[in-house]
Amino acid sequence: MKKIKFLLPILTMVLLTACDVFLGHDPDINDPKEIINDLWTGIDETYAYFGHKKEFVDSEFVNKWNKARADALKKVKSDTTSNDLFTICYAMLAVLGDPHADFDDNVKVKFRYASYIGTQGYLNILPPPEPPFSTKINEGPYKYYNFYYGKFESPNENIGYIEIENFFVNKDHLKWWEEIDNILEYLKDTNALVIDVRGNSGGQLEPMRHIASRFFHEEKEYCKFYYKKGPGHNDFGAPIFSEKIKPPAERYRYTKRVVLLTNDRTFSAAEHFTLALRTQSPHITHMGTKTRGGFCSGISRRMINGWYYHVSHRKVVDEKGECWEGRGITPDEPIPNNQNEFEYALNWLNQNL
Repeated sequence: MKKIKFLLPILTMVLLTACDVFLGHDPDINDPKEIINDLWTGIDETYAYFGHKKEFVDSEFVNKWNKARADALKKVKSDTTSNDLFTICYAMLAVLGDPHADFDDNVKVKFRYASYIGTQGYLNILPPPEPPFSTKINEGPYKYYNFYYGKFESPNENIGYIEIENFFVNKDHLKWWEEIDNILEYLKDTNALVIDVRGNSGGQLEPMRHIASRFFHEEKEYCKFYYKKGPGHNDFGAPIFSEKIKPPAERYRYTKRVVLLTNDRTFSAAEHFTLALRTQSPHITHMGTKTRGGFCSGISRRMINGWYYHVSHRKVVDEKGECWEGRGITPDEPIPNNQNEFEYALNWLNQNL
């Protein structure tokens, strides 16, 4: 019996060399059409939001995606260069309307916008008695890395303000987000607070969780992740895990009135932050305009020609099972376009304290 087992691999090799055996299509890495089909098929089988976007965002979404491949193939000519091919592939990828979908050569859809701080004319930064920073590294008296904070001018002098520009981890690995404790120590005597994540382009979840926990009065689940389990657009298994945030018992938590301001440039981790804080109603009220609607960074896949693409492979839903991808989170209290966000938020807070 042992001899037979030993001979089987040898016999298999002999048979394969003696016969024509089809082991699948061998793609031509120099054929632009092969490369386009490779990219399209990989995304079609991996991207997590086809079914959702067809049902809730655009009923023609899948048809547009199918057409995008046909259009891309038509653009290929006998003299198509590598740069031409990249442009063609990128146009096809753009049909997804997903800022997390990109190529690996740093040409990607980005939503990084300038801060709103100081442009509205409503914020007067009042200096604290002493700088609240535990480190001397800062960009200004009232700014620390991605935080900008202060108090509103009269007659709203008892309302505080924190802007969070993004949730990115710095290259020097300084945990800037831990400074939230000192900032809240300075602001803890205020009656209410405005947290501003308009234009926040996202980042990593670690800073987001840490900051959000300082506004939680109780532990809550804020989202679930569904992963693809097959090539079909709706092939999902049960949620693999959920995201919960637990308030730290040993730290000060701001559980007075809070207004969270967002706009359509609030994106990615900032939208996770928004989902998290929305679970803490009624002391937190979401105001502004709806967010961008791009929640999930995904996985990188290598294409046959050596390029890489990055695509969202898991679906994010809130604690109620609602998926906001491609739509954006609608505020509890939408602010009309003709209203100034600061003025509206301050008036609302003064009426509801």
